[in-house]
Amino acid sequence: MKKFMPYMLAIAIGLSTIAMPVFAEDSTGTTGTTDTTVKADDKKSDKAHEKENKKENKDKKDAKEKAVLSAETLACIQTAVDTRDTAIMSAFDAYYTSVKAALDARKTALKAAWALSSSKDRKEAIKKAWKDYNSASKIAKDTIKKARKAAWGKFKDDFKACKGVTDSELNSDTTSEGADVQL
Repeated sequence: MKKFMPYMLAIAIGLSTIAMPVFAEDSTGTTGTTDTTVKADDKKSDKAHEKENKKENKDKKDAKEKAVLSAETLACIQTAVDTRDTAIMSAFDAYYTSVKAALDARKTALKAAWALSSSKDRKEAIKKAWKDYNSASKIAKDTIKKARKAAWGKFKDDFKACKGVTDSELNSDTTSEGADVQL
């Protein structure tokens, strides 16, 4: 405990000097607080100004969001959504057809491999069946990824072509783009 006393005393002195208000003597010989209160007031002023700017920006954003879109614009957006989702559904149909065919080919090849009596031939056939399946599966995944990306890209272009839409409206629909990846 005696070993730690000097350290504890030093820490206590350091903390007390930080916590106490700082007094300084100016050129006239009078004492008073330093300009720390002025700096604190400036910080408060800056924060208030920043708060005002945020409120103004929010008000502008709210005004844009409350803007009424024309029936023509809404129909344009609906068409863009329909085109995007139809393309994604078609891509998934093609993906599932490809995966089903790959699984069917794998099943047939593995069954045939397990009908072979030679261990060497059987190992080669099993290896080939899995290699072919993995290759077909990768192609199917790459194809759906490209198709999904293309559908979303076309949607963004179609959406932007609709008159009177804002970026925040576009972002309100495109923020869920990753949802299709999870399927």
